[in-house]
Amino acid sequence: MWLLALLATLPAGLTLAEGTSTGGTPAAPSATANPADNEILLYHVQPGDTLLGLSREKLDTPERWRDVQKLNHIGNPRHLQPGTTLRMLPGWLKPKVAQALLESASNQVKLNGKPAQDGAAIPEGTTVQTGPDSAAVITLPDGTRLRIPSATEVRLERLRAYHGERHLDAGFLLRHGSIEPDSPGKRSRPLNIRTPSGNAAVRGTHFRVHAEGQRSTVEVLRGRVAAGNRKATADVDAGKGTWFTAKSKPVVAQLLPAPDLGGIQGRTWTQTAPHLPLPALAGDAAAYHVEVSTRPDFSAVLLDTRTREPGFVLPSRQDGPHYVRVSAISRTGIEGYVGTTEVQV
Repeated sequence: MWLLALLATLPAGLTLAEGTSTGGTPAAPSATANPADNEILLYHVQPGDTLLGLSREKLDTPERWRDVQKLNHIGNPRHLQPGTTLRMLPGWLKPKVAQALLESASNQVKLNGKPAQDGAAIPEGTTVQTGPDSAAVITLPDGTRLRIPSATEVRLERLRAYHGERHLDAGFLLRHGSIEPDSPGKRSRPLNIRTPSGNAAVRGTHFRVHAEGQRSTVEVLRGRVAAGNRKATADVDAGKGTWFTAKSKPVVAQLLPAPDLGGIQGRTWTQTAPHLPLPALAGDAAAYHVEVSTRPDFSAVLLDTRTREPGFVLPSRQDGPHYVRVSAISRTGIEGYVGTTEVQV
């Protein structure tokens, strides 16, 4: 499917080379290329073509001619022999504007200030807002899912596909609240999330970003995230988190373990609005983050709250299974691993 999408989006004059891989090229592309691509594009030189002109017309940056020159061993970039063939990487092509998809919207979710519906398209420039006890799930064309929990405002700043749907350049502005991206595999181009106090950039991972005022936190559940600001950037590995402000360097710490939910696991409550117990806060834990949903993927939220108490009230609006997940928040505001269980109401 991705190959058909690539062929359909190739500019005029470009074709896909058969049986050619980047690994067989005698000169390696620059670090800005996508060496993971297994395909080479062929361009048939026309009269009057120059590398500079081709870069401006067909490639992602005007400076890309240097990579084409290196890959094809061209001496004079201003003189190309008509009828000859140039090799290029798919990741060098000019990007096309893409759209995200609102997979699900639970309770109070708005797109650019208007009530949102499941399946709505999210183009560049769209602001997503979630109210109390609400959540939204956004999917990108490459399969990346971004969960947006309660009380969040985030703007899709940039979403460009470089060929087909395999290489996306995605950027979000998290004005306040939280966002939790989960990419299915390693990205060739980074996913960037800006906050008022810094930035987080990744190439395929599962992490969370929170922004409140001039303070941001990042927690990495899988992979690695580069997080920070103009002061400094820290590489944050899985199992760790960091916090920083616009004027301070990022401070990295270990994530707190998931709370023990054995006291409520598998239990059934028959009363209205039952109180579910949690372990007493201990060590560096300053509060709990509690979410309750009727769906195991937490795309429909009944409760999203933070509490310092050893328990919470479950809003039982309907009978049947309810899913609970709880994480401990450290004194520096870094949210730890999540414990999940199912209860019956």
